[in-house]
Amino acid sequence: MVRIQKAIMHHAKRASGLGLATLVIAACASTPPSLLERDPWLAPGKTTLAAVQAADARAIDAAPLSADLPTLIQHLLADSPTIAASQAEYRAAIERVPQASTLPNPVLSYTYLPSPVETRVGPNEHRIQLNQAIPFPTKLIAGDSAATALARAAGAVHDRVVRDEVTRLESLYADYYYASRALEIAAQHVALADALLAAANNKFAAGRATLFDLSKAQSQRAQLGYDQLRLTEQRLATLAALNATLGRPPAAPIAPPAALASVAVALTEDQLLNLALGHQQELRELDARIRAADAMVLMADSGWLPDFNIGFMYLSNGPARMAGVADSGVDAYGVMIGLTLPLWFGTNAARSAEADAMREVVLGKKKAHLDRLRAELTDAVFRERDARRVVTLYDTQLLPQATTAMATAEQWNAADVTRMTDFLEARGVYYSFSLARERAVADQFKAVVRIEQLIGATLAPGVEVRP
Repeated sequence: MVRIQKAIMHHAKRASGLGLATLVIAACASTPPSLLERDPWLAPGKTTLAAVQAADARAIDAAPLSADLPTLIQHLLADSPTIAASQAEYRAAIERVPQASTLPNPVLSYTYLPSPVETRVGPNEHRIQLNQAIPFPTKLIAGDSAATALARAAGAVHDRVVRDEVTRLESLYADYYYASRALEIAAQHVALADALLAAANNKFAAGRATLFDLSKAQSQRAQLGYDQLRLTEQRLATLAALNATLGRPPAAPIAPPAALASVAVALTEDQLLNLALGHQQELRELDARIRAADAMVLMADSGWLPDFNIGFMYLSNGPARMAGVADSGVDAYGVMIGLTLPLWFGTNAARSAEADAMREVVLGKKKAHLDRLRAELTDAVFRERDARRVVTLYDTQLLPQATTAMATAEQWNAADVTRMTDFLEARGVYYSFSLARERAVADQFKAVVRIEQLIGATLAPGVEVRP
């Protein structure tokens, strides 16, 4: 009962509760066009292979999307079916708010008496009755609070869906960058390997190279051919996944990105956790669900309180059989007042216990989420720092050393017929380092994206375009 009294006082203080929900509903009043209007082939029975292929052809014939990441994100926000579905769920949750605080529909009933009962003023022939149930005020308060909290939770869920789709897009964008850059690197080394293989054949025919040199050149060329095939298929698979995120056909063209922006995360784990506690969408959702659970506890506690019922009755009477009866045939009116009797104590107690248990469920989920969040932040920070260190290592030491080694081996090869293997080995090392460096660049970008996903905010400062 104390909780009920506090709820009434709290609701009186927050008279803007329904007002806030009304504002939200007004803001969402201009609903976006239905997906069915844009893609009629989504209707049941119309999703045929021919319809899907026709839609694919229309999208593929369009101009390729720009490789600019902000442009892709704008396209995602406008056309992603996942985001559109989430937005529709959010609108549905908002529309439940006014339903929760509205009185039940009144009941209008009519009774016809085929065998009228004779009364002093005449027989009762017709009866019309109107009843209105009125839940105890705390039940309406609890329903409004729960629906409003769940609408806010749905808003946080929608924000999380948008965030996760943007994160997925950015991660695939990094993989698309790597596959495109790796193909360029492989093509450059294929040209070099072809020249080296021709030189090895000529030297071997002239007796200036060993069979091992020729075999080494042939195996490197074969490996590069396999790498080209694998990277081509990887690029197509990444493009298909990228297009799926954007709501486009798998083969729809997207220009390959030329570079990735590099963001060095200088914040500590505690600073990142503090950002997450203030911005992360999952935590906002869980907090809203805890408030909804509190409201459901109030609703369950209110089960011990009676509901009210008011009504109006009109009774139509016929003329009395006896002549000279005063008020003969006069119709009767009546007002009714009633209330429910919550006598089933076991049911009410179980309902309250269930509501308390569901509140503990949400609290437990929040605690578990916080524990996972801290561990995942630690892992993401490690991956970002490790990838950044690897990129620095390749840029400042390994690639320059491999370049020097390849130049030296080339000089040795020109001066000594026994040095061709050294040059082939140095070229292979440089090629491996080049691919590994681009992979580290993509991994560092994806690690930053993962950190942004965990904290629910963007780490914009310090952006550097890394060629």
